Amino acid sequence: MADKHPANQPEETTVLYQNIKAICDEQRKSISQLERDSGIPAKTIANWKANRSWMIALIRVADTLEISLDKLFDRQSISCLLYTSPSPRDRQKSRMPSSA
Repeated sequence: MADKHPANQPEETTVLYQNIKAICDEQRKSISQLERDSGIPAKTIANWKANRSWMIALIRVADTLEISLDKLFDRQSISCLLYTSPSPRDRQKSRMPSSA
């Protein structure tokens, strides 16, 4: 019996990448610019273009647990991590003149 799960269907470009690209196009922003603005390494999003293995694994975990991907990610907890971890911008020297 063929596996008809959407995550297991062959696809040249992932839906995630397609969606990010479409939103970037709407906002007239390049993916490289999005990566810089987000503080993530260059080519990270480009690697999502065809690498689906991690997405398939997450979908299977959520399906097995019978929960949504939103619940699996628990965005509120992730947001706390994002705001307690230093961003690349936090490590840059201040551009403001010193008052000392």
